[in-house]
Amino acid sequence: MENLIINILGIFILIWIFKSLFFKGNLQTRKEFHKSNLIGSKYSIQRDNGEDIHVLIYENENNKNNGLIVVGHGGALIDGDVERSDTFCDTLRKKCECMVVSVDYQKLGKNKPPYQQQEFIDTVKYFINNASKYQISASKIIFVGFSGGSYLEIGAASILASQNLPIKCLFSFYPLLDDSIINLTDMGFLRFPITVISANNSVENERIETWKNHLASHNVSFEHKAYSDAMMGFIEYQFEEYSQDPAFGKRLKQFDDEQCMMAQASMMWLENEINQQLNE
Repeated sequence: MENLIINILGIFILIWIFKSLFFKGNLQTRKEFHKSNLIGSKYSIQRDNGEDIHVLIYENENNKNNGLIVVGHGGALIDGDVERSDTFCDTLRKKCECMVVSVDYQKLGKNKPPYQQQEFIDTVKYFINNASKYQISASKIIFVGFSGGSYLEIGAASILASQNLPIKCLFSFYPLLDDSIINLTDMGFLRFPITVISANNSVENERIETWKNHLASHNVSFEHKAYSDAMMGFIEYQFEEYSQDPAFGKRLKQFDDEQCMMAQASMMWLENEINQQLNE
């Protein structure tokens, strides 16, 4: 079963990457981002089979919810950096009063899928096995992902569910789009609530509505929260890791007060949704 899920996701990822690289000419990646005043604590999860998994941990001494949020950064699997989500993760830690872990999964240049999905799976298993140490509950694990990171989390969560280790829910910001989520649903592997957050992309929004209708027919909880006037990446752009980086200069010229207000509203909504899930 696990291999079948991996094969489904792997095929669609490789097709998407091929189209992105060779039909759109998107061969350049940004220079790796490192933050001098990093908030998260670097930690390496050792594995018997495979390289160590590098994560950033955001512990909350008052983890009253006993929750764990696992974050998958964006970047379409070829770009993006775990440290660029530093303030975002710390904000969730504070506002949701729980622990946050951000996975520094390997890019396609180093390893091909399903390697990255296994990194998420093994990260979750490590924290479940050490639940008492970190004061977390295995029944209160929430995934939050962006773009490629969200795509990986959907696959990882499906495999975990097949191993009787279901996550609480998944929040997916502008995920990579293909039919894998439909196929996983048809085969009974996707059994966890999903909320997809989208921006100003009519093609993406139409595809997400197709997902929503299909999952509803299989009694899978699926919500689509569309910010039709927001630019792609809007929720991340409110944080200093983006606002202070010249590499995002052109994009940030479009990030005006209206965009900032939508980003802040989306962040407040996300915090409230996670708190509701952890307090159920």
